[in-house]
Formats: sequence, structure tokens, C-alpha cells
Amino acid sequence: MISSHTIEHLEDGPRTVAQISTKVRPGGRIYLEWPSVESETFPIKGLGLNFYDDGTHIRTFAREDITAVLTEAGFDIEYSGFRRMWLRMLIAPLLVIRRSLKLRRLVLYDAWDLTGFCYVIRAVRRTDA
Repeated sequence: MISSHTIEHLEDGPRTVAQISTKVRPGGRIYLEWPSVESETFPIKGLGLNFYDDGTHIRTFAREDITAVLTEAGFDIEYSGFRRMWLRMLIAPLLVIRRSLKLRRLVLYDAWDLTGFCYVIRAVRRTDA
């Protein structure tokens, strides 16, 4: 199951994660990605690099809280941390220029991997759960 940038649009993201995790079969995997708590205080606003740049965001959740929900639901955590795709980090300046030219305004979405904007959790459901 993949959920990318969904739970920040919900008031009770941890409860939703608990509910949807029941749909993952034993041995199945879950991938969650959402804006980090730190992104709420990023100093650059209006360019896609602050949590509140998206008016539909309701709240973000601590990575530890979501990790605890999954552990309690019978998942082994493979990775819990910031999204760091090394290739995207290397080509981020080019991606920023490309997207900004396309949109005709400066946006920094493609710098998320450099800044720690997103949390990621990858987990596998235990077969005995």
C-alpha cells in the first residue's frame, strides 16, 4: 500500500493509518510519505518549501507517532526518516529550474530531498501478526 502526501490533509492521520494498515496482508508492505513537522517552520514561504504553502494541509504528524501506530498494527519498520533520494538531490538544481520555467515562477518542490521536507516510513507486515 502506498500513501504519498495524504495524511496531512486529515485531522486524525494516525487513526487513518491504523485503519488502512488492516488492509495490508501478512508479508505485505506499506509506504507512507508526508510533510515533516520541521516543514511547519521552514523560513522560505510561498515557494513550496513550507508546510503552510498548501492551503489544503490540515496538520502534520510526528514520525514517531506514525511509526508507533504501524508497530502496534504488526509491522516491522524497514526505514523511518527523511526522504532522501540521492539522484534527486544531485539533480535538484536542474529540476528546480525546469519546473520554475514551466510554471513561470520560482518553486522549490524539487528541493524537498535536500531540505528534509518529507518523512518516509517503509514497513512490512509481520507474517505472525
